[in-house]
Order: sequence, then C-alpha cells, then structure tokens
Amino acid sequence: MVEMTTRYRVGDLIGAEASFVSGQGFFDAEPFLARAGAIPQTFGNAALVAVLLGDSVAARRRCAHALRASRRQPSPYDRCFAAYMVAMVEILLGADRRAAGLGETALRLAGTLGFPQFAATASIVLGRARAGYGDVASGMVLLRQGLQGMAEAHARNAQTLYLTWFGEAALLGGDLDAAIEATRSALGINPDELFYRPEALRVRALALLGQGLEEEARNALGEGLALARAMHAPWFLNRMRPLVGRLGLSDQEMRTSSPSTTSMAVSLVDPPV
Repeated sequence: MVEMTTRYRVGDLIGAEASFVSGQGFFDAEPFLARAGAIPQTFGNAALVAVLLGDSVAARRRCAHALRASRRQPSPYDRCFAAYMVAMVEILLGADRRAAGLGETALRLAGTLGFPQFAATASIVLGRARAGYGDVASGMVLLRQGLQGMAEAHARNAQTLYLTWFGEAALLGGDLDAAIEATRSALGINPDELFYRPEALRVRALALLGQGLEEEARNALGEGLALARAMHAPWFLNRMRPLVGRLGLSDQEMRTSSPSTTSMAVSLVDPPV
C-alpha cells in the first residue's frame, strides 16, 4: 500500500482512504500476509487516515485488526510494529494511558529484538502519551531520547508529527520557548510532509499566544485552518476551534471548503477482515 502511505503523507487524505479501500481484495492474499510489517503498516496508516477524516469508529476497527493479525504472524516484528502504530492512533484519539501501554510494549519488543528504529519511535509515542496524561517530565525525557535515536539512524519519516508532539509536550510543561522552537523545526524539516502540519501550526499558535505574540499566532492558526480545510480533515479543525474565538478569527474560518468533508467523515468503508 505504498500509494496510500504516499498520499496521506503529502496531505491527500481522501486519496489515501480511496487507495486503502481499493486494495481490500489483496489483504487476504498470501504474498501480502507473508510480507513483514504489511498488516500493521497498512491498517495502522489507514487508522490514522480515518482519525483525521473524522471516523474514530473505523480507526479503532482498523487498529483492532492490526493488533489481532500481528499476533498471528510468526515474526515479533509485526507485534512491535502494530503496538507502535496503534499507540499513535490512540494518542490522536485522546487515549493517552492506553497509548502508553502500547508504547511500553513496542519499546520492550524493540529492545529485546534489536530494532533500533522502533526503539526510537516507541520512545516518542510513549513520551507523548505520558506527557498527555500529566507526566510531562518523564515524557520529555523519552521524547528527546526518541528524537536523538532517529537522528542517529538518519531516519526522517514522520518528523513533522514527532517534533510537533515534542512541542506539545513542552507546551504542557510550560516551556513556551521550546514549543516554539520545536514547531519551527517541525514546519521546516520536510515541507512536503503535510499530513500533520495543521497540528504543528495549532501548537505553534498556542505557544506564540502564550508569549503575547497575537498577530503571529493568528497567522499560524490561519495557515493551519486553510490547510486543514484543503485536506478535508475535521480532526484538525475541531482541535483548532477553541483558538478561533480567542484570536478573533471569523466563524467562516471553521467552515470546510467542500460538502464532501462531512460525508467523508462518516462514510469510510473497511474491507472484510
């Protein structure tokens, strides 16, 4: 499902969803099932897409399949991969404690089996989950470790997401300077990776507003709103809503540019699994 992954990373969420649905006839094929990581990557990414498009039910259904199917695979690689992917989704759904449990599982498997890149990404999801439920100090340590591990492995995928999570954790801990710097890095590290950019702009707007930089915060949020509307992504818009009034933006900024956004949020189709 390379096409789906490529589409969602550049912000084409509807195209990514269509790619996932179009591949349903292959998900039970032996070559697909035999490929290490195919199930957690495909269903994990599809769950992320579902969250951003506003369908938490489809997201959880896809996560459940990824976890269930990975347990049937002979390689522990799939179990590690699935735990990490589902932890990411649970963070987006606001289930930080559930995400932390999955992150701990992924980190343990990665360490035991010698998967350094998964050790780094698992540290990141675990750190963000802990910060999300109030253990900010521990979360920041894990986030730093994970980002350092990714740098040592020269891995750049999903850096927009990970750096935004670091900025969000810093914001939760009251470190506005770190939040602003992290979101600056998130927005600059890979401008073509758009799938989490609206959230980076929201977190940046919050940090800028905390420093009294209202005009800069308004500009950041306005850019994020425009991108979220273009992506037909209600998840971002809902998270931005509380800031709209505070920054004096109009109700029009919360409206989507196409009526297809609402229908897409409730009409995602899963293949039979």
